Amino acid sequence: MVASAGINAEHLGFDNYIPPFATAGGLKILEGVNYASGSAGIRHETGQQLTLYNYGARKVVLFGLGQLGNTPNLLTACGTYGSYCVDHINNAAQLFNERLISLVSYLNKILFNAKFIYINSTGSSSTSQVTNVRCCELLRIGQFQCNPFGNPCPNRSQYAFWDGVHPTEDIYGLYAGRAYRAQSPTDAYPFDISHLAQL
Repeated sequence: MVASAGINAEHLGFDNYIPPFATAGGLKILEGVNYASGSAGIRHETGQQLTLYNYGARKVVLFGLGQLGNTPNLLTACGTYGSYCVDHINNAAQLFNERLISLVSYLNKILFNAKFIYINSTGSSSTSQVTNVRCCELLRIGQFQCNPFGNPCPNRSQYAFWDGVHPTEDIYGLYAGRAYRAQSPTDAYPFDISHLAQL
């Protein structure tokens, strides 16, 4: 499965996918590195935007959090109490994203020649018919990793989630497309990846 960063690498015309920070080394780092590969979340290495700038990064894309309260794992673990999703989780993600937009604006003002952009990972509509159930069998109840010997759903394009938390490749394609070329003013701030690449 190709995630959003890989699809955006294709949009940008790269010969290879952007390597994750954990495995990149030497001169490869100068070509670009994915500091949040594999949904690693906010780690010490991924949250240090100023450190990236101090090491020479001038074009940085920060992806916001998706609607975590819509993932099959959280729907099962938390319950929805009559709502379609886990509202308090989505509200927290929205607050984080609002602060991330403010951070992008701030960094662009204080850092000379820096171009930080924010990509919205919520609100993208899809044609997926199944949005509350995962496509693969899990290793164990309560986990989100797929059983490598299990049978995935035969109609993956109809599912929004591959496992308990990760979107399917179709959904990643939708996110990546809107990240690369925004379809709405809320898709990216202050502009999308295609504009960043031209600077």
